[in-house]
Amino acid sequence: MEEVQMFRTLDAVKLSKACHTNVRYWCSSGLFDIPVSSPAVGAPGRTRWWSWSNLVALRTVVRLREAGVSLQAVRKVAKRIARESKDRRHPLSVKRIVTDGHDVFAVVTDQQLVSLLKKPGQGVWRFVALGDVENELRQRVRELDSKTGKRQRRRGRRAA
Repeated sequence: MEEVQMFRTLDAVKLSKACHTNVRYWCSSGLFDIPVSSPAVGAPGRTRWWSWSNLVALRTVVRLREAGVSLQAVRKVAKRIARESKDRRHPLSVKRIVTDGHDVFAVVTDQQLVSLLKKPGQGVWRFVALGDVENELRQRVRELDSKTGKRQRRRGRRAA
């Protein structure tokens, strides 16, 4: 079994540069399926624990929204990717995607993009890259850890 790092919602919000209110809404409306953990005895409140792939997906949603993609379009893209993918992680963490603010495209190869939203399956040439979300998040985790010391994170096990 592989050990995985888990992040509390507060850390996920900081790392992804998401608004806490948006994250709460996205979880309650089903865009993210992050289970709520009961508090330990004597600990206040309940929390959600975010896996790395959930964190990547969260940052991807934030970047798409910043690029002008509507939440409805983000949901459509996530559903379309989920239908194509056999991977159990969040659909927005398993494919490289780019946007021009109007459409969202899957990066099939370094030179081939395919529309996921406006004309599904149609190849295109013009795009604006979102960048490498995972490397950006790894850097932010290191920065967060260096500023605050290791934040409380839970390490779990991912099934093989």
